[in-house]
Amino acid sequence: MISIRLSAEEYESFRELCLAQGARSISDLARYAMQRLLVNNNGDGPDDILRTRVRELDIKVNFLDQEVERLNRLVGSARPEVVK
Repeated sequence: MISIRLSAEEYESFRELCLAQGARSISDLARYAMQRLLVNNNGDGPDDILRTRVRELDIKVNFLDQEVERLNRLVGSARPEVVK
């Protein structure tokens, strides 16, 4: 486990980046960033580039899945109840 300290401004910027990148959480974005650094330091062969791209797409798909779930909850709560 790794723990880091951020100022309020850094945290907010990181949170906004999380949303823009489609990451599920700040932890996921930090993990992805560290993995990317490891790939870049260990060589950028075709397999490494493909793995990185798949991770990027996975983060975005997970974000979209969460957004669909959130929108479904909003739509479900906005429907009027049928009284019998």
